[in-house]
Amino acid sequence: MNGVKSWLTRNWIWLAIAGVMAVLGGKLFYTYAQTFPYVSNEHAAWSSFGSLMAGFFTLTGTVATLATLLFLARQNKEMQKVTQTQMDTLTFERYINHRKLFTEHLRELEVLHKNTFVFRDPSSLYSEIFPDNSPHHCSFAVAPAFDSAGDGENHIGKLMWHMNRLKIYLDQAEFKEGEADDLAMLLTSLSHYICMIEPVGELRDGDVTFKDLFYGFNIYILDDFIEPCLSICNTILRFTNNPVIEVREFLASSSSRYVREALMWRFLVHPNRTVTKTFSRIKGINVLGSR
Repeated sequence: MNGVKSWLTRNWIWLAIAGVMAVLGGKLFYTYAQTFPYVSNEHAAWSSFGSLMAGFFTLTGTVATLATLLFLARQNKEMQKVTQTQMDTLTFERYINHRKLFTEHLRELEVLHKNTFVFRDPSSLYSEIFPDNSPHHCSFAVAPAFDSAGDGENHIGKLMWHMNRLKIYLDQAEFKEGEADDLAMLLTSLSHYICMIEPVGELRDGDVTFKDLFYGFNIYILDDFIEPCLSICNTILRFTNNPVIEVREFLASSSSRYVREALMWRFLVHPNRTVTKTFSRIKGINVLGSR
């Protein structure tokens, strides 16, 4: 029974056309038979009958052509649905594989830097970098976006802005009042919001804390933070099809004594302490920083 219903559902157009043509043909020939009930030997009668037959079969061919077009249109619509379903499935698989590959890259970075940090929330980092990606849409490239002032508007734009600003600080030979604090906040923002990392291990002398939380950088050895930060940022840039940062330029400036002295003066000697502090087990280390 179900098979018959399925067959009727698939072929209802042809059945309807056959029914209409049968009724129309029967009515037409019945009317003709009523008008000319006898077989005639006249040429004109057969000529009119031939014209009737030709007209009927022409009409039948036209209707059949229209039925074929309707059938093909319906078949095309069904094919489009199947194709769309396949495309949705491929998009979903591509999205899942893209997220998985991104997470694997993050794990490789953790291992590369000897597990000195972990990513706080890889899923949130992915969503920040690819805000438009979902099971229904997946793009691989993200261009940086900036506002009229040059500040980043999306995650890639913010990343580039932070790294450009950091390079400016690392190249400075003299720091004005408040710039050491700005540098510390910039490094904190890079760690917590841009890279979304959380340092692992015990605090060392010189580690900077903000509201009693450590964000991975030390005033004595900024290299230990800047090097993994560069690796993370370049991985993100490469993954989003953007130009990477020149590592040598950063590492050449990251050990600048001017930067180190500015941070030591601010956080070891400066009397105006804030919620940003340095960890120290050695009493009197501020005396060394003042020399």
